[in-house]
Amino acid sequence: MGRLLVIDPRDDVGIALEDVASGEPLSVDGNPLRGLRAAEVVPFGHKVSIRPIRTGEPVRRYGEVIGVATSDIPPGRHVHTHNVASRYKAEGEAATRSSVTFQVPKPHDRKVEPATAVGSGVTFSGYRRRDGTTGIRNLVVVLALQDNSTSVVRRIGATVPEAVAVGSWFGLAQFGPDHILRQRVWLGLATHPNVAGAVLVGLEGASAAPLAEAVAAAGRLVEVVDVQRAGGTVAAAEQGAGLAARMVREAARQTREPLRAELIVGLECGASDNTSGITANPVIGLVADRLVRLGGTVIISEPTEMLGAEHLLAQRCANEEVARQLSEIIARRYGLAKSLGVDLLGVNPGPVNIAAGLSTIEEKAMGAIQKAGSSTICEVVDHGASPGHTGLVVMDAPSPAVENMTALAAGGAHLILFGTGTCNPVGNPFAPTVKITGNPRTAQRMRDHIDLDVSGVIMGTDSLATSAERAFSLTLEVASGKLTRAEILGDLEIAISRLNPSV
Repeated sequence: MGRLLVIDPRDDVGIALEDVASGEPLSVDGNPLRGLRAAEVVPFGHKVSIRPIRTGEPVRRYGEVIGVATSDIPPGRHVHTHNVASRYKAEGEAATRSSVTFQVPKPHDRKVEPATAVGSGVTFSGYRRRDGTTGIRNLVVVLALQDNSTSVVRRIGATVPEAVAVGSWFGLAQFGPDHILRQRVWLGLATHPNVAGAVLVGLEGASAAPLAEAVAAAGRLVEVVDVQRAGGTVAAAEQGAGLAARMVREAARQTREPLRAELIVGLECGASDNTSGITANPVIGLVADRLVRLGGTVIISEPTEMLGAEHLLAQRCANEEVARQLSEIIARRYGLAKSLGVDLLGVNPGPVNIAAGLSTIEEKAMGAIQKAGSSTICEVVDHGASPGHTGLVVMDAPSPAVENMTALAAGGAHLILFGTGTCNPVGNPFAPTVKITGNPRTAQRMRDHIDLDVSGVIMGTDSLATSAERAFSLTLEVASGKLTRAEILGDLEIAISRLNPSV
């Protein structure tokens, strides 16, 4: 009997929890569905209609509209891109424009949830910084401030593998928003709570001086390598290796101590499929809510992944101003894509998502926002900016995983909880990245990259609550020093977004 998961009683579709053969009886929670049989083959993770849907009628999942039927869909049919489309597409371009420049629903009167007393008893083992922040790693980083000093940083990293060598792409002849963003991100990374010290490598010293002063002011160890003054890349690499080695020894003198679990945690999802929105992301959402109750900060980003679920997020904003800012960043990202000739509604979900069963941008968004839990949204911040409040925060950062995680790290995220369907293996060198999947096939095929398998939720051997408890415990273990798979394998990358061409 083909097992389906129906999330909400209002849903028109169920999710196949295994490959379903044509003619196979269908069941939910072990109960046959009124004699319903699959009318065709339905792959694992894809949708099956559980009631008749007429052409033009809305299709519901999560109890919300995820699209419009483009043909009559009898019960037992495979529901996917061949018979359902985004409601934005179905309603035409004029409706699309009005929906994206939407009038935000007035939020309910909500107060930012205060930390509860339970926080006093939950701790992790971390490092105190002189500027009052706390870290979960004690990194020494070697940063290339321009692309022409990346080769030096690579040589330093090869000589001192205990240091984190971070190269640079671009960095010269960038002005306006690109220059501002780059400076913000470099400062956020160099003064990250997980960083004990930084060796800044530049072609000449003048360009490094302002950042070095800011890093020192934040109480971090800092040294500058001037490639020209050193006499070239070979001499600069030798000088930098000596500085980095001494800094690693100095940082190693600091020891961990018990700290309250007031963590800053970034949220990411990638290589999403239909299991993402029913397993990994809801589990992360429960952890996020708990961290907020403990006085921590949780950052969700990727505004383009919110299109189609923005009305649900708007109703969770602390006040009308926060709701307005949220609507603006979503509309701006959509408008940016349109100005470049890219129709977000046509390219999102992408080919990987579609192959895994996601059919429309609304369906993908409904799954993506599950990782934000249910807390009040208290603030909207710029790309790579540090939150000014504890609680749930939205960051205006792009959706590609490496760029987005770089922005989260620059904003001070101690670690990142990354829900993945078919598995994106990349992590961030500054913020340990915990990979969580609820897809049993991914958990097996990509086991070298998965930190936590919560596929028991759809296999019927585990619950969301117990999986969330495991995820929370793992979060504290990683905060206390347990290495993630991405750290062990070295699958660590950064990328600073480009907004304009170089001059």
